[in-house]
Amino acid sequence: MLKNSHKYQFIILELLILFTIIYSTSLHLIYDKSETRITTRYYWQKLPANYMPKKFFDDIGKFHQYKEQLKVSSKEWTLFSGDSRFYLAQTIEQSSGKPPYKYRILPTSIAKLIKHILNTSYYKAYLILNIILLTAIVLIFRDYLLKLGFNHVTTLFGNILFVTMVTTTNTLILPMLEIFSFFWMILIMISIQRENVLLFIFSSVLGVMTKEILLVASFLWIFHNLSLRNLFSSMNFKTLIIASIPGITFVLLRYFLGGGLAEVNYGYNLLEGEFPKGYLNHFLSWNGFIDTLIAFFCAFSFVWAGLLNINKSRFLAKSSLAIPVIMTVIILLSGQKTRTLGIIYPIIIPLFLFYIDSYIRNVANSNSKEKLITGVNSHE
Repeated sequence: MLKNSHKYQFIILELLILFTIIYSTSLHLIYDKSETRITTRYYWQKLPANYMPKKFFDDIGKFHQYKEQLKVSSKEWTLFSGDSRFYLAQTIEQSSGKPPYKYRILPTSIAKLIKHILNTSYYKAYLILNIILLTAIVLIFRDYLLKLGFNHVTTLFGNILFVTMVTTTNTLILPMLEIFSFFWMILIMISIQRENVLLFIFSSVLGVMTKEILLVASFLWIFHNLSLRNLFSSMNFKTLIIASIPGITFVLLRYFLGGGLAEVNYGYNLLEGEFPKGYLNHFLSWNGFIDTLIAFFCAFSFVWAGLLNINKSRFLAKSSLAIPVIMTVIILLSGQKTRTLGIIYPIIIPLFLFYIDSYIRNVANSNSKEKLITGVNSHE
């Protein structure tokens, strides 16, 4: 155990190391406009004519209608492309938002508030928020890992893996919502870990107001709290009521913002029998299947090997049941597979840390035995 003074010194040292890594992997690109993938991916570029092939989207007209040029008063949004373009435009003028972006009202509202408070640009408002939230995440993630039984050195490795994730480095300096999503996700996991109902409701509701993928909170709560032995018990009823709150939030957002109650990407309403078939059609093609496997692998690279440690933590084993749920949703409804899958970092990274933790313990035990033998020999 570290003394309090040593603990705070270690936290400061950890933050300095992490921010050095963050700067070298993403923040420096704010000032470096060289032609690199990370600086150009979300900046404006002309898309090829076959950007969304018709063989995958037979109802491609709806997609292009959605992609019509945004008309907002500020031209700041024209510097970006892809999702960052839509988020920035919606932040400037809420009425420009289209599904599913228009339902992600929390980050755009906070960014707009920060912009006016600090009298800065919309882009810098997002950058400031992302840095603040990332700092909060590494501190909360650290506490989460300690609660799982890891030591201070292993938690440092955990945070290094988090800040160097492709999603973190690829979106930190852009007006994107991934850092917001990661913040709510770690709070959701903490609430389940500590059985804190109020924190779960708070973080899952605000999470769904940030991004729909955080509906996974409902599944996580059920996987951890539903008893199969007493299926019709009052406790199970309470579990289902709590788990339904993120879903209710999802529906209410669409109701009050004038959309279909089950509206998903690009205005497709599941209740009306509509479905964006292009994603599934692409997945079912050979190239699409390989693309999906590569995209999933890239989310965590070799850190996926942590799944082999699933039996070392009951909490993480139950949490991992949500992984196939998230993957299925991504395959059916998302074109950004690597980026979206990053949301499961509080499950995958700790599982990988068992390798590091085991190595550190083995080295410590080996050194202790060596000192003991050396001490005995010296007395001889």
